[in-house]
Amino acid sequence: MTNLGIDDIGFENRRFWRCFFRAEWGSAYDEETDVSAAELMDEQCPLSEDELNWWYAFIGYSKDIFTSSDGYVPNPSTFQAELEGGRIFRIEFYPGDTAYYIDGQEIGCTGPHDRKISPIPYHEAEKWLGREQGEPLFFLLLPMARLADHDGDAAAETTIASLLTKIFDPDICADLAKCMTGSLK
Repeated sequence: MTNLGIDDIGFENRRFWRCFFRAEWGSAYDEETDVSAAELMDEQCPLSEDELNWWYAFIGYSKDIFTSSDGYVPNPSTFQAELEGGRIFRIEFYPGDTAYYIDGQEIGCTGPHDRKISPIPYHEAEKWLGREQGEPLFFLLLPMARLADHDGDAAAETTIASLLTKIFDPDICADLAKCMTGSLK
């Protein structure tokens, strides 16, 4: 499969990001407006056939993957980057799951069977902002992050919405960020 590094997934790779956000944030939900991120993306920025086909190839999707191997492939596409202190952050992308690791230890997964989220503090992910390639890394760490009371939902929502404009039409970003921050609690 495909092995990606931080230089492979800049925001110009919109195909990756639009598919990544659907996979990782589709179930994010805003209770106040009773809308999910998937509903917002389906209505305002549906994936093209090209994007969907690219994602299916990237994750190794086939029509029988769930009956033959419960949505797992033997050699998944991966992303890998070095964090502070030489720690290695790795993501494995499967048709039925996305698994997150630091130094070979699974910290979480976002599949439908066993959604497990690591309690990486939001401020730990946020500290990557302003660094070279920090914004993409922030978005890759974010599904494993949790907002603490002192982080401030409004500040996080504003930060996320601003960064989302690099991937999505600005009209969707505030609502999508609200769904995402709701899922980070």
